[in-house]
Amino acid sequence: MNPPKDDAELRIYLRALKEFYTNLLIYAVVCFLSLLVWLSMGGGVFWPIWVLLGCGINVALQAIRLDQIPHLRHYFPFLSPSWEQEQFDQTIDSSSLNSVSCDVGNDTPVNAMVDDDEGDFSSHDLVLKKKTSKKEPKVSSEKLSIER
Repeated sequence: MNPPKDDAELRIYLRALKEFYTNLLIYAVVCFLSLLVWLSMGGGVFWPIWVLLGCGINVALQAIRLDQIPHLRHYFPFLSPSWEQEQFDQTIDSSSLNSVSCDVGNDTPVNAMVDDDEGDFSSHDLVLKKKTSKKEPKVSSEKLSIER
């Protein structure tokens, strides 16, 4: 987990950590009481497994999100609080490579790095034309035939 950058982030992290430890304590008490009830009823089918699994999955997911089980972070990267921001940054970075923004006049030559389909970049001289605001021609609904 990335260290909190300021006091507000630190407070949010500590509040989440406190919630995790509270849930862990509640999990332990509920599991203990479930086992106690099961034993007092004479055993039989081990139904407390459902309580143990239900609460345990919740606690495990919280622990992974708070980086309390760092080895599992590799398998569940999307549970990281910073995952969404990292994905956003990667998407913005990759999309900015595919677009060119500049002021152009009529037929202005520009040298740009263009991404081909294989992920390689090559330099190309492009001619950017200023868009004119002409009315679009109307398309008729007649059938067109193409002859070769």
